Amino acid sequence: MKHLYLRILIISLFCSLGYAQVKQGFTIDGNIKGLRNGSKLCIIIKRAGKLDTVGRAVAQNGSFKFKNVKLPVHPDFYLICIQTEFVENLQLFLDQGRDIKIVGDLALWPMVAITGSKTHHDFIKGKQIQKKVWDEDFAIKYPDRMGTPDTLIAYSKKSMLAVMDQMPNSSYLPVMIVTWKHPAEGYGIVTTEMKEPFYDRLSEAQKDSHYGKILAQQIVDYRRSRSWIVHLEKSVVNLNSISGSEVLKQLLETANKSIAVTISPVSVKQLTTSELEAKSKAATVILNMGFRSAGDSLTRTNPTTAYVIDESGICVTNYHVGKEYSSKAPYQSLSVMTADGKSYPVTKILSCSESDDLLVFKVETKGDKLVALPLGNKLPEEQSVHVMGHPLGKFYQFTSGIVSGYSTSTLAGKPCNIMNITADFNVGSSGGPIVDGYGNVVGTVSRIDGGMKVGIPVSELKKLIEFKKGKL
Repeated sequence: MKHLYLRILIISLFCSLGYAQVKQGFTIDGNIKGLRNGSKLCIIIKRAGKLDTVGRAVAQNGSFKFKNVKLPVHPDFYLICIQTEFVENLQLFLDQGRDIKIVGDLALWPMVAITGSKTHHDFIKGKQIQKKVWDEDFAIKYPDRMGTPDTLIAYSKKSMLAVMDQMPNSSYLPVMIVTWKHPAEGYGIVTTEMKEPFYDRLSEAQKDSHYGKILAQQIVDYRRSRSWIVHLEKSVVNLNSISGSEVLKQLLETANKSIAVTISPVSVKQLTTSELEAKSKAATVILNMGFRSAGDSLTRTNPTTAYVIDESGICVTNYHVGKEYSSKAPYQSLSVMTADGKSYPVTKILSCSESDDLLVFKVETKGDKLVALPLGNKLPEEQSVHVMGHPLGKFYQFTSGIVSGYSTSTLAGKPCNIMNITADFNVGSSGGPIVDGYGNVVGTVSRIDGGMKVGIPVSELKKLIEFKKGKL
């Protein structure tokens, strides 16, 4: 019979905030009925996207022990998830550096007793309080467990308030609010706007904690995103843009067509990170697909990314963005908004390459001069690159990384050259600029493929362009 393997995964909810290596060692003792002799256990941490084993133990007579455990941690507490091959995960919230004991029955794995951690006790107590609210109220009024989304949200709020009232000083409360989800699968997540009243009720110590600061940043990011969305929804009204059917027609007519562009001179001045961010932001636009559903009084938006390469209003994005706009009936307008809040309608597709996932288009600026990025040259591997985009509704996010390699892929049944980078991006960043340390475009964000961040090298964009000298 196979040995039973236990894995202890240290999960970072927000890896971008980094790790702090603690030097103290602590022990994890376990005595689990049903755990076979020789069962192997290990402690695995996730660091820089890789899993590293930092501790091992073997069970004898149901007991195991990890000695002198040293782990990357959050400032508040460890979040640990123990799992086996045959039972569900057991989440542990461990106070920093304190020895703990795990006692119970493998058959009742999620219900094992944990001693040595007040944070974990608060976690369990919080779950029990929430369950009591639902069992004693919601389950009685809705015995079939069915309710409208508004009803489910109302009970979710009520259960959260009950937890806050009964354990107001718990260090677990901030993470409970940070990870708060909609109670009904399929209805999406609880908006950050709904978390604000709960954040306001936290103590100063809770607000100053690691997860309290994460929650505060969530709220700031949400307010900023909402202000952009409202501005975008208002901006598309009365903009006379190209239609979806015309985009589809022009995609066919302009395939691999060479166009004249007045480019800016290649930059040779090394820029600081803040200077690079400012330069990229000024030339990056929100490409905004507007639509209005039946009976909806507001024009909604589906934003993605593009960037300017000619101050007259010539921009670059992905081919798949244009294809989506042309193939979806709800979309009724296509426009861009600059970082300073000005909106312009997209009026013409100039050139495109489906296999290279590139699209060059024109906006009507009515004489306004837009800020444009210069086109650079292919960078060697391991060189620094930076990305500006609008991932997951967070507008004008700037990330950095390196060129991890170049290769050939296939798109639309044809080979294409691609660049892999480590700078982070996500849905909504499609069509964003990849720039070097001088602020020159070296690629265009395309997609995430098997976890790899894929861009299109600037050399492929240059195949669509006839250069005209710009102003020095």
